[in-house]
Amino acid sequence: MDLITSITTAITLGRKAMELSKNVANQEIRQIVFDVSEQLLQVRSDSLELKEENLRLREENAALKQQIAESKPQDTLTFVQDHYVIEGREGQYCAHCYDESKNIRRLYPKSTENYAAKITYLECLTCKNKFQVRSQSTDISF
Repeated sequence: MDLITSITTAITLGRKAMELSKNVANQEIRQIVFDVSEQLLQVRSDSLELKEENLRLREENAALKQQIAESKPQDTLTFVQDHYVIEGREGQYCAHCYDESKNIRRLYPKSTENYAAKITYLECLTCKNKFQVRSQSTDISF
């Protein structure tokens, strides 16, 4: 049930309460029921205005996204091994982020060592994917 339907149902119930309150001798109760009904009408009006504004803002947002997409210079991406490079820019860029959502995310060098090798890799800080760069053997002494 959406907000407008809920408010309309509440207004209908308020009107029924107003009708029933006419039979009540207590003026204060009748006034409270009337005030509640009046407030519900105002809430419905405000809700409709918000719904219209939301629609307008969504349309404006879509138009702005379209303008941004059309105004961006297109980078020339080249796929190298398992990541992208961009002509005229330094660094490597995440293939997963670009292939999935066309987001260009830079890869950062990281390294780790275990008992047999030092492994250097590139990591995307957005999706956490790792791209191996090189592995160097280390001398193991016992």
